Amino acid sequence: MSRARPEVRTLESQRQLVEEIAVTGAKLARDFARYAPNAIVQAGPGIPSWRWNSYSLRWSGPVDADQTMRLVVMPRWLVSLLRVLEVALLLLFAAALAAEMLRKRWTLPGGLGLGGSQSASLVAAGLLVTMMSVSPSAEAEMPSAELLQELEQRLTEAPDCVPRCAEIAAADVDIGTTSISMGLTIHALEDVAIPLPGSIEGWRPNAVQLQGGGDARVLRAGNGNLWLYVRAGQHALTLRGPVPAVDSLEVAFLTPPRVIEVKSDGWFVAGIKDRRLLSGSLQLTRLQTDGDGDETVRWESSRFPAFARIERIVELDLDWRVRTTVHRVAPAQGALTLDVPLLAGEQIVSGDFTVTDGRVLVSMNPQQRSVSWTSNLPRKSPLTLTAEQGAAWKEIWRFAVGNIWNAEFKGVPESDTGDDVSNVRVAEFNPRGGEQVTLTAARPEASAGSTLAFDAVNLAVVHGDRSSDVSLDLSYRSTRGAQHVLRLPENAEVSAVLIDGRAQTLRAEDGELTLPILPGTHAIRVDWRASGAMGLRTTTPAVDIGAPASNIEMSLTKPHDRWLLATSGPQLGPAVLYWSELAALILFALILGRIGLAPLKSWQWLLLGIGFSTFSWPVLGVVVGWLLACAVRERWQPEVSWWKFNLIQLAIGGLTVIALASVVTSLPLGLLGTPDMHVTGHNSYGNVLGWFADRSESVLPAASVVTVPLWIYKALILAWALWLSFALLRWLPWVWQCFSSQGYWRSRKEA
Repeated sequence: MSRARPEVRTLESQRQLVEEIAVTGAKLARDFARYAPNAIVQAGPGIPSWRWNSYSLRWSGPVDADQTMRLVVMPRWLVSLLRVLEVALLLLFAAALAAEMLRKRWTLPGGLGLGGSQSASLVAAGLLVTMMSVSPSAEAEMPSAELLQELEQRLTEAPDCVPRCAEIAAADVDIGTTSISMGLTIHALEDVAIPLPGSIEGWRPNAVQLQGGGDARVLRAGNGNLWLYVRAGQHALTLRGPVPAVDSLEVAFLTPPRVIEVKSDGWFVAGIKDRRLLSGSLQLTRLQTDGDGDETVRWESSRFPAFARIERIVELDLDWRVRTTVHRVAPAQGALTLDVPLLAGEQIVSGDFTVTDGRVLVSMNPQQRSVSWTSNLPRKSPLTLTAEQGAAWKEIWRFAVGNIWNAEFKGVPESDTGDDVSNVRVAEFNPRGGEQVTLTAARPEASAGSTLAFDAVNLAVVHGDRSSDVSLDLSYRSTRGAQHVLRLPENAEVSAVLIDGRAQTLRAEDGELTLPILPGTHAIRVDWRASGAMGLRTTTPAVDIGAPASNIEMSLTKPHDRWLLATSGPQLGPAVLYWSELAALILFALILGRIGLAPLKSWQWLLLGIGFSTFSWPVLGVVVGWLLACAVRERWQPEVSWWKFNLIQLAIGGLTVIALASVVTSLPLGLLGTPDMHVTGHNSYGNVLGWFADRSESVLPAASVVTVPLWIYKALILAWALWLSFALLRWLPWVWQCFSSQGYWRSRKEA
């Protein structure tokens, strides 16, 4: 018995699951196609991919329409100040911890004391407790509820044959006036329990006998149904039970037999056709004899005639379909059989249904609430639906019209069905018996527009001494296959064409390259070489891609022997910041020349700054600071103590050594290196310059650079180095004079 009870629960749950799968609702079950296969669909513009700073704002709770929001954004200088304060507070916190660990008390400017205080001790103790609590404790844990549930499922797992472990192969039913007897042939693959015919509301056996005289182990489930425990193999079973004094009776079969034979005496039997049980139960109605001796059906007053609600959803997509669902209305319980008409040309493609002369036989078991099927319809307009007059059902018609069809309806007025579902128009009709709805559908004409859109373009130019290599990467979307022409520069020699990474044997004729365009999203790469060296002003090649494009990336790599002076092109691109720095340098040179602290005129300050600014701004700052410090030392009146005087002398001497060493070590970098023009911008670094344009109509935007040979810079920096050498020879005696004024060194006795 221990094996039978789990099988009872398993078979019952599996049977309920199968019944739930068979019953479906009348909702839109799939997405409609946006376009027809042969439609000329516009691709639209390229999809932007740029995204700068983005911030998400969220609210919890209802928001009224008249509520406003004010967004406060801190300026950049305030953010920088907060960052400095954060670092200062972090250093202060570190100092407090260090003072506490060293058991010292430090006094900061302003009288703030650190260390030796109770607050600092509490902070340190709190940090210690926090750090210790972070490490997890090692302890045994009870298994989780999910793990215990998984173990239980493994222990009570049903055999692999469920729900077909046992079935009734044949049933022979003999219905008498006062009792019903039936013989069942049972086939079992495992030792399981199988439900017996009968129910609490209808007929139920009171005697169960196995062939061969074996004991019949019968179980009663929670809902009152009887289950028989059988071993693997073939069994013959006999059931007997009385017939109650009613006019109608239902004999339910929880496990429908494969073949059933029925003999009746005084009863009308429904729910069986061609030795098959249609709805999972036999419906018995008692016959009565009238005065002429003829038998007629006698209905019980408490039993209602069959009535249903039929919902048809006609889907107008690339293919036309209709999904029909028959819902039980009356009787609430018991078997139900209806003969439902199909639409004109309807062909059922789901389920096993019997169709005769354009009508389908619908059967429901006592527990089943609805039956549904899916059919194909021919794409024929007009389509007429007619509600049958005097039928035992009410019909509801819904038309789901995709956006590739224009539909018009005539006949029954359309009901108010609310908003459309998934961009599909849904029209609902509630006809009465004899009413009609005629659907007229037509395909709309396509609007003119481009079927090709470039979502990304990448043009990379690498210049050499006598020629340049160009790579063009295109990412496109197309709604149809076609031939597309790219117009390249006349001197372009195409070296490679790749489509989705596969090489193609294509050549350009008179600067025109014809490419095959495939439907969908694809990538194209075209490589070519152009003759000609980089001149004073060099522009990216003019390329006409023949369609609008978005997300245009351009890059130009200049040779190492060219000196970059300026750039131009799309707004988002490289910028040469040296010229703005030079303007500031000119201003400072004029100011220093006017002040007259050092024996340098404005043009000398400017010349000194121009030379160092092209390769080392830090060295320029050290040299300028050294000259200004010497000028201040010359005008300074040393009325200080001897140790302060000596400290200042050491500082002047050390600064002189640092300045001269910086000049000596940095000059080779300027003579042998390349000038730093402080180029910054979109993906620009080193010799690579990058631009970005959001979109173009057909011809890619042009970007240009102004460069000169690097030997011009070498000659200028060499001349500047010679001038600096002679200038230092003139400045060093003045520096020595500034250092020796008021004495070289002071002893304690002189003080």
